[in-house]
Amino acid sequence: MNLQVRKVSAPRGGSRRRQQQKSGLFKFYVLFYCLVVAGVLFGALNYQIDLNRKISKLQQSSNQAKQEIKDLERDIQSLTVVKARLSSWENISRRIAELKLPLRPAEPGQVRYMTFKPGNRERQVTVYDTTQHNSNISLSHAAR
Repeated sequence: MNLQVRKVSAPRGGSRRRQQQKSGLFKFYVLFYCLVVAGVLFGALNYQIDLNRKISKLQQSSNQAKQEIKDLERDIQSLTVVKARLSSWENISRRIAELKLPLRPAEPGQVRYMTFKPGNRERQVTVYDTTQHNSNISLSHAAR
């Protein structure tokens, strides 16, 4: 038997291949990491843009609602002025004279007062007794 001690050399290029494989795997991980980071950044940026778009839509609808509220308040104020003008005694007496209505004030014996107290409000209602004159029926409400 021939027993000689000798060195068994590793095949040439084996370590180089392992180094290239490690280098390729490292490149893959770095590329994967960069893609994940880029995806997260892109998602965050897209989310921020979407939130800004929603905020601007909400601000626009809020401004429209505020404008509509202002318009309605202006209409209410205008209608209140018109109501006050039309329900004034001067306007009512003028219209009675224009239409030549045979109306007369109630006699003192025809007037009765009733007071209602619902909750904290007190309201007095004037009721006219029309049993004496069937042709002249009238009611008047006076809020206190």
